Amino acid sequence: MTTAPLAPAPTAVLLQRMRAATAKRTAAEVELVELASAWAHAHTIAPASSRLEGYDPLAPLGMDEVTASAEEVEWYALPELRWDAAASFAAAQGLTTAAGADLLRDVLTLELRLPLTWARIRSGQVAVWRGRRIAQRVLGLADDVVALVDYNIAPKAHSVGVTGIDHLIDTVMLQRHAEQVELEAMEAAEERYARAASPVDAMGCRSTSCGPTTPT
Repeated sequence: MTTAPLAPAPTAVLLQRMRAATAKRTAAEVELVELASAWAHAHTIAPASSRLEGYDPLAPLGMDEVTASAEEVEWYALPELRWDAAASFAAAQGLTTAAGADLLRDVLTLELRLPLTWARIRSGQVAVWRGRRIAQRVLGLADDVVALVDYNIAPKAHSVGVTGIDHLIDTVMLQRHAEQVELEAMEAAEERYARAASPVDAMGCRSTSCGPTTPT
């Protein structure tokens, strides 16, 4: 890196240099996620499994108790890594351990659960940050749902936004698991009705929304 001022250059030359720099950045980002994949596999202690105690991705919300932690749900259907896998991996990139763990999780999700999107990332056709955004929206979802999302989203992964991702997930869920979607909608409607029907006390709190009072 240099601190010397840039010499004046024609616009065409600047554009050419920017394209070259962008290509180098893309290649570097692809190499980093490939290294992340290699690192994760080198630190795997248990293979990926679609069975997680305390969590069923196809159980309608409110119809089955979820005892697994949020982190365990996010790592659903991914291999288990050594407890210290993220620390040195993150430090080598100037990341926090939590950020490093998230990167390993997202890369494994892409590689193992979104292989079509992963292939486009490795070829440089889809930015890493876009791929990670897709991966983060499918964390904890059932295998058949993620596979169909990948099939439909991979061709447009280079440009799809959050709204498009969520709409596709909702559509796939409705196609593959309509009963689950209907039950969840009914559960949500019942909760809204319960909140609306609950009495309001002198403090303006509803019994379903306010916490317990503290004795004085």
